[in-house]
Amino acid sequence: IEDFEKDIDSFDLRSDVISLGYVEDETLRWLYQNCFAFVYPSFFEGFGLPVLEAMTLGAPVITSNVSSIPEIAGDAGILIDPLHEQELFQAMRRLAEDAPYRIELQQKGLRQAAHFSWSATASRVLELYQKAQRQKPRATARISPEGI
Repeated sequence: IEDFEKDIDSFDLRSDVISLGYVEDETLRWLYQNCFAFVYPSFFEGFGLPVLEAMTLGAPVITSNVSSIPEIAGDAGILIDPLHEQELFQAMRRLAEDAPYRIELQQKGLRQAAHFSWSATASRVLELYQKAQRQKPRATARISPEGI
C-alpha cells in the first residue's frame, strides 16, 4: 500500500485517485455495481474470489491470465498478462470505446458467477468424500524398526 501511495504521488495522480482503504460491504457492493470495470491484474490467486465477487455484482472484469483466474473468469472477462501494461491499457480502452461489449461482459459475468455457489461446492465436496469412502483402502508398506 505504501508503494502504491508513493506511485500515485510520483506520477502526479493525487487529484485523480481516491484511496478508500477498508469499506463496508454495502459500499463495496455499490462500487462493484457502479464501476467502469473491475481491474485486477493479480500475479497469483488461490481461487480468484475477488473476480467472482465482482462478476456476481455486475462489474465488467479485466484480470490476469495466470493462476486460477482464467478458470473463474471464463469468457466473461478480459484476460491480460499482468506483466504487460500495454495489454491492460488496450483492455481498458476497448471497454471505454465499446459500450455494447462492456454490457456483454457484465451479462456474461453474471452467468459465469452463477456457476459458483457455496451449495454447489458443498455438494461436490460431499460427492468426493462419498467416492473416497467407497474405494477400497490401498495396501500400505510396513516398515519394521530394523528396516529404519
